[in-house]
Amino acid sequence: MVLVDGNHTFSSTFSTLGTYSYAIWASDTSGNIAVATGQFTAQDTLPPLVIATGGGKYEKGTRVLFDASDSTDNSAIINVSWSFEYDGSNMVLYGPRVEFTFDVVGEYEVNLTLIDAAGLRSSQLLKVSIQDARPPARPSIKAIASVSGGCLMVTWDAVMDPDLDGYRVSRWNASSGAFEVIAAVPSDATSYLDCNLMYDSVYSYSVISVDESGKESDPSPITNGRTAAPQEALSDIRPYQMVVGVLLILNLILATLVVLVRRPVRK
Repeated sequence: MVLVDGNHTFSSTFSTLGTYSYAIWASDTSGNIAVATGQFTAQDTLPPLVIATGGGKYEKGTRVLFDASDSTDNSAIINVSWSFEYDGSNMVLYGPRVEFTFDVVGEYEVNLTLIDAAGLRSSQLLKVSIQDARPPARPSIKAIASVSGGCLMVTWDAVMDPDLDGYRVSRWNASSGAFEVIAAVPSDATSYLDCNLMYDSVYSYSVISVDESGKESDPSPITNGRTAAPQEALSDIRPYQMVVGVLLILNLILATLVVLVRRPVRK
C-alpha cells in the first residue's frame, strides 16, 4: 500500500491471532529510499462467550447433563470447569459436557468457568433445584400391648426410605371426631408408649412416616388396643374374698355340729 499526501498511518483487522512482520519503505522527491522493519502481535482481548444448559428443577436421583459445547471464542477454549458444593463436599467437573447424579434434596449453584488460549475467563451461574416428589412408604402397626393399667405400647414396622426423617403417632379423639397427633419420634424409633389413659378402655391408633422434605405417607391401617383394669380395683376385692371364705368355713363347721347333735346316742 502506498501512502501519499501526508497520510502516514495504516490500519487493518487481523482475523488470525499471532505474530506478524512488517516493512516500511519511504522515499523522497530525490529518489532516496529508507526501509524500516519490525514485528507486532495480534492478541486476544475478548473472553469466551458462554452458552450453557443444565440449570432447572429435577427429581431426586436424576442424572443431570451440563452442556457448554455451544460456547464460542475467537481463539480457542482450553479449559471448561463446573464447580459446586454437594453434601458438604466441593465438587469440580471438567469438560464441555458433564453429568452428575443428585441424590440429595436441596438448592445448588453450579459455577461454570471457561478459559481461552489467552487466559481470558468467562463465568456463568446455573441454579439447580433437586426435589423429592415421592412420599415415604406407609408404615404398618405390628401390635398395641397393654403394659400397665393406663399405658399402651404401640409398635410398627420400620420404613426403609433413605431420607426418612421420623414418624408421627396419632390417636382417635372422640371429642373432636378425628385422629390427633400425640407424638413425633425419630426415624430409628419403631415404638411409642402412650400413658395417662383411662383403665379398661379401647383406643385407636394410626402412624405415618415423614421424610426430610416434610412429605407424609398415607396413614397406617387403624389398629385398636385396650388398657388393663386398674390393680387397685383387684386388690379391693381381696378382703371380701377372705370374708366369704371364712363364712364358708364357719358354715361348714356349723353344719357338722348340727349333724352330730341330731345323731342318736347308742346304748
